[in-house]
Amino acid sequence: MAQICSAERRVLLYLDHDMVFIPINIRGTHWYLAVINARNMEIQVLDSLGTTFDRNDLTDSIKGLQRQIDMVSQRKDLKDHRWPNLQVASWPLREIDMGYAKQTDGSSCGLFLLNYIEYWTGDELSDSFTQDDMSHFRKKLAAILLSSYMNKRRGYPIYKYDKEVHTGSPSDVEILYSPTNHKKRKLLHVLDNSEVLMEMRIAPLLKQTYKGGLLMNGIKELLPKVSADGAQTTF
Repeated sequence: MAQICSAERRVLLYLDHDMVFIPINIRGTHWYLAVINARNMEIQVLDSLGTTFDRNDLTDSIKGLQRQIDMVSQRKDLKDHRWPNLQVASWPLREIDMGYAKQTDGSSCGLFLLNYIEYWTGDELSDSFTQDDMSHFRKKLAAILLSSYMNKRRGYPIYKYDKEVHTGSPSDVEILYSPTNHKKRKLLHVLDNSEVLMEMRIAPLLKQTYKGGLLMNGIKELLPKVSADGAQTTF
């Protein structure tokens, strides 16, 4: 019964949004973004490496979502929602040409994915960025995450032997806020591993994103993991 209630809650949450963002990982080597775009009735693929991979993982995820929707619709009359129809598995898959917003190295896919989430409106990117912007964004994201209240080790030394290295104070980190353009920002939510909806506050950079967008599981895998005796980042 608990699983049924959890599935129903997830489905109703998805159906209440025009877009659902799905971070997809390919064999632990590459990240790309899939977007369930209900307004356009299509599954959009935003990949910083282009169309070099198959989309089997994405197809499996959509089929799983369709099964959840079908299960809930058998128990509940799904009338009040934002989707034109509930046959999401039949919606076409469209590869989006990202233009200049593509990576030219082998390690920035996660950074591009986060920028896609922030700036994708459903039809286009509301801001421009290239590989040259990722170096600054990488450092900015690290500072944001280290100073975030969600960082359980905030204020702790980042080295195992803190006497060997002076790590400074959290107040030494200054976050430079980006100019806020309400037309380019969107409200981003994250569904964590316990299936509890929470507001994503790893920003200022990311906490305001596109109105109506929902982020499915997976984003935490992009963020740094901190061990008990030090910091280990995986950007």
